[in-house]
This record gives sequence, structure tokens and C-alpha cells, in this order.
Amino acid sequence: MGLGDMQQKLEHMLDDLQEEIGEDELEKIKKEQKPKEQKESEKDVNIDDLLKGLPDLITREKRKKEIGIQPAWEMPQQQVEQVKSPEKVQPIKSKPTKQEKRSHVLIVDDDIRILKMIKEILKDDYDTAVASNGDIALKFLERHETDLILLDYMMPGKNGKVVLEKIRENPAFANVPVFFLTGMSDAGKVRECLALRPQGYMLKPVKREELLKKLKEILG
Repeated sequence: MGLGDMQQKLEHMLDDLQEEIGEDELEKIKKEQKPKEQKESEKDVNIDDLLKGLPDLITREKRKKEIGIQPAWEMPQQQVEQVKSPEKVQPIKSKPTKQEKRSHVLIVDDDIRILKMIKEILKDDYDTAVASNGDIALKFLERHETDLILLDYMMPGKNGKVVLEKIRENPAFANVPVFFLTGMSDAGKVRECLALRPQGYMLKPVKREELLKKLKEILG
């Protein structure tokens, strides 16, 4: 069916409707439809009013931009989403603290087995260095720092008494705590050791728990 045929059919339908309900009734229906048309025109008027206020809106947005407020349409999409639904504030993560510096212990003994045993006892709690005689110990102290010296009393060459006297004579490390380790149980020799005012005295064989307890009392 062509467009002309459809138009003719529509006109016939209108004529039939007018004959069926009467011309007065048809005019009444048309009048009832006018408010709808007026509402549509009111929409147009409202749109016109909005269009008239557009220059003022642009001026306000321009002013916001000048004082640093960015219009929403110029924001990146991610930033707009954050404005619409702000994320929960994340707690500030504190920086991890550096691992505390471990105390250093110098072990001086002419018995290699004793050196290995004491180093094994202290490895989990302290940094260590070893010296197999008094001369090596004194050279170490001239070049390196330590927090405590575990010193054997009976050694060939410079014994513990002589080594401690040399330590006290040197201002660079005179105040380093010295703790005697020895297999000597003679009361006179013990008093001789204590006269040098060491920070402690322990007989061999050394007990692990007792040694760690004594070092903790001295070094904290």
C-alpha cells in the first residue's frame, strides 16, 4: 500500500468517526487534548529559560576555574568517579623500623674448640669476632669496635691479666667491659683476676644459659 492510499484510508476513517459520534463530540475531544499540547509547550518554555541562563552558568564555571575549582566535565574520568563515590580513607602505613643493631662480642681464647663453642652459643643474639691470643685481640681492638670482651685467663704469651692491663692503658677502648673465662679454679688466681676489676668471671666449661644471662646483665 502506497503513501497516498494510506492517506485516503485515514481520511475515510476520520469521516466515518465524525458521522458516528457527531461533529460536536469531535470538537470536544480536540478541546480536551489542548492541555496536553500546552504542557508540551511549557516544556519548551522551560528549556528556553534554561538556555537563556546558560551564559550566566558558563560565567560561574569560568570563575570557579580561575580560583582553582575544576569543572566536572574537564576532570579525568577516574577523578570524577572519586568525586561521585569517594573511597574510604586508607590508614597511613608507618614505615618499617630498621632492625636494631646487635651488640658485638670479641672472644679471646687459645683453644679453638672453646672459640667455636662460644661463637655457636652467641650467634643468635650477638655479632662475634674471635682471637686465638692476646696480640691478635689487641690488634683487633685498634681497628674495630666491640661492646664486650670474653677473655681467657690462661694463655701462652700474653695471658689474660696482661691483655686486660693493655686494654685499660689504651683510652680508645679502655672502657670496654671485660668478662673472664677460665678453667683455673685456684682461689688465689681468682682473687688476682678480680683485682683487675673485670665485669665478670666464669669457670669453664661454660654453661649456655648462664653465659647468656651474664651477657644480658652487662649489655642489656
